[in-house]
Amino acid sequence: MTAPRRYPRWQDALGATLAGIWPVALTLAVLRNPARYDPFALFSGLGRHSYATLAAKPTVDPGVYTTQYTLGIRAATLLVHGHVPWWNPFEALGAPLIGELESGGLFPLTPLLLVHDGSLVYHLVLLAIAGVATYFLLRELRCGPLVATVGGMLFATNGTFAWLANAASSPVCFLPIMMLGVERARRAAADGRGGGWRWLAVGAALALLAGFIEVAALGLILVALVAIQRAWTIGREHLAAYARKVLAGLACGMGIAAPMLVAFDSFLLNGYVAQHAGNTADHGLVPAYVSMIEAPYLFGRIGANAYPQIHQIWGAVGGYAGFALIALAVASLFFKRDRGLRVVLAVWVGVALADSVAAPGIKNLIALAPVTQHIVLYRYLPPTWELALVILAALAMRDLSTAPRATAVVAMATGVLVAALTLLYGMSLAHPSISASRTLAASSMRQSELIVIAVIAALLLAAIVPGRHRALAVGAVAVTEAAILFAIPLASWPTSNRVDVAVTHYLQHHVGSTRFFSLGVPTPNLGSEIGVRQLDVVDLPVPKPLVGIERSLDRYEHATAFTGDRRKVPRVPTVAELLVRHLRRFEALGVRYVVAPTTAYVKLPSGAARLVYHDDQFRIWRLDRAAPLVHAPGCGLRTVTQDTYVTSCHHETLLVRSVLSFPGWSASVNGRPVPILTRNRFQAVVVPRGHAVVALTYLPPYVPAATAMCVLALLALMLPYEEIAQWRRERRRRPTWAELDDADPGQGRPPIPVGTLPAWLGGPVPAEPPVPVGAAPSSLEPEGPSTSSLPAITGSVPVVTGEEPSTSSVPAVTGSVQAVAADDGPPTSAVAVETVERAPDDPPTIAVPKAGPEDAET
Repeated sequence: MTAPRRYPRWQDALGATLAGIWPVALTLAVLRNPARYDPFALFSGLGRHSYATLAAKPTVDPGVYTTQYTLGIRAATLLVHGHVPWWNPFEALGAPLIGELESGGLFPLTPLLLVHDGSLVYHLVLLAIAGVATYFLLRELRCGPLVATVGGMLFATNGTFAWLANAASSPVCFLPIMMLGVERARRAAADGRGGGWRWLAVGAALALLAGFIEVAALGLILVALVAIQRAWTIGREHLAAYARKVLAGLACGMGIAAPMLVAFDSFLLNGYVAQHAGNTADHGLVPAYVSMIEAPYLFGRIGANAYPQIHQIWGAVGGYAGFALIALAVASLFFKRDRGLRVVLAVWVGVALADSVAAPGIKNLIALAPVTQHIVLYRYLPPTWELALVILAALAMRDLSTAPRATAVVAMATGVLVAALTLLYGMSLAHPSISASRTLAASSMRQSELIVIAVIAALLLAAIVPGRHRALAVGAVAVTEAAILFAIPLASWPTSNRVDVAVTHYLQHHVGSTRFFSLGVPTPNLGSEIGVRQLDVVDLPVPKPLVGIERSLDRYEHATAFTGDRRKVPRVPTVAELLVRHLRRFEALGVRYVVAPTTAYVKLPSGAARLVYHDDQFRIWRLDRAAPLVHAPGCGLRTVTQDTYVTSCHHETLLVRSVLSFPGWSASVNGRPVPILTRNRFQAVVVPRGHAVVALTYLPPYVPAATAMCVLALLALMLPYEEIAQWRRERRRRPTWAELDDADPGQGRPPIPVGTLPAWLGGPVPAEPPVPVGAAPSSLEPEGPSTSSLPAITGSVPVVTGEEPSTSSVPAVTGSVQAVAADDGPPTSAVAVETVERAPDDPPTIAVPKAGPEDAET
């Protein structure tokens, strides 16, 4: 089902191994101690380090902990215990978990978060997959093992992996797998073979399940454009087969991810998405980003520059390229091989970068597209144009190794010149930022300038080396620059990770079936990690009913970031003041504990709250008048599980629990389905008099149909189509009984015993009837045609017996044949033999007609 290998197996094994191991080895070498990579210690608020300081950060988004890690831990815990994580009861007032996407509830790699140093292991596996997948993609594009290895190393250390460690980086490693599927589908269609589309299906499914649909959707758009371009490279007679393979791969991948997509659609229809409602594509990054694409740390390390325009940009960027990649991408346009693919990738890079900095014409055009209006393009487009740049750079290295030295020098010099002009143009657009950074981040700016100068000199020198070493020299320059830029954020992880876990232990043992609310720290979603209900939430989207409840508690807080911590604004009450003002509302939501750092000024009424925990970092108050999460007036109530209760009521009543009423919930009383009512945005069920068992279940709408679609897609992925097609071709070639009769008339159809299959279907082969001694074979009977192409001698000719008949192709004499019995059995040839007597020692010869007088001269 795959084409023959064009290169030795050991080269592919070595190249893929190097491409996968390189990012892992580089990460561990920079960290030296794997325990340094600890998002929990840095972003949970329980560690000694604070994310709000101006010290250099290892990542641009704390979501690496607050959403991906916390919600991923909750989903993985349920998965390993055999539960599908549809609902998260520990986030705010309850929210979908799989439908939220960032948890990766159905992603096969999510359980890696549960192992020791799980966040680091999860990240390293993604890097290794990216390197190996890019290697085989470049091999499919006819790059040599060396060039493919360099390309895999470059993409495995790309700017998105270096800057974004949250859920947005999870689908990135599957982009080259999808493009690999397109290339193999194209080659299989051109060769007239089956298969080739499975890699596209696997890549699309994993990219969607990885937990960030924006990156996956943008990657699918790039894959679709490349697939259209690659269709022009095959003959028209193979175009239909190629289209079927590509469409089958995409359909199968989406079918596998159907349960997650259905859950997300349900959450999206009933959730609040803030700025993603339709005007997201109208914004862009500041012009300083143009120079940061090639010199990422020109204005300082992540979050370390106090200049407002630069400090704020770190919350919006999504990746970088590096100087060498830009120069090589421009140099690749000088070569003609795969020209169409180069042009498509180059146009994609140019349009994406122009959109990121809000170029007027392009930005307005892209903003009209229906899908892109809801995506922060400048943040989630970088993985796609980074892959495009890596492919262009690999094609450039491949062609530079075989091009004449003059051509190589011109191409590389032009690439370096274009990249340098782009960098200078970006610096001119950000003149105020440059001036401020020369004071605020002087050392980082000098280091960035030195890196750029060294890369320029190295690329120009690499262009003049002999052709057989040119690809290695250019690749070494690009990999070295990418490794340095990739290592800078890794070096910013704290060397000491002291964490105060005493407060988490207290909450786990005392909160129970109630909730807690924190004023900034511990950070939101910590409760999802440790299995304790927490009112704070940071997520997108959030359920629509939750928005109204949050605004009734604090109308100055953002609905998708209800953290209990915000900047002080004049004439605006603080969170602590609003907590005291709306204390009864917090208690009605089941909040029994309030957690605050010792640095925060919180003064709760002495009659309503009492201090129950205190250390050098945190204080915890207990609210004694907090309402229970579930109550049924006039009933005895016992909680069996989080969603199952046993009631004993004197009369019919209403069971109400402070969990949001959301589409997909169903209820049963004593095994009989009952409707779920809504009371003040909460769930309510009518319970009868006497004993009753009340069970509530959440399942997003249409999930059963989506699950059936997923099963069918998996079966379609695993079916051996090539073997089935081969079996059908063989079945069509099997002879029928009529064909057998025509081929051997007079013999008739041999009887088949009852319950026995024919021989060509695997049954027993019928034995031929014995030939009587002295009888001529059936082929010599007068009524049957002769099977020999040799003419026979006319007349009566006896057969010489006791000798082996000759197999010579010399024409024989025609005529009737008299069979003479011999001790060795009947003759096996239908060729007549002459009757000339010979001496006993004279070997027999083939019977040749005797020459007549007219043949004397001949």
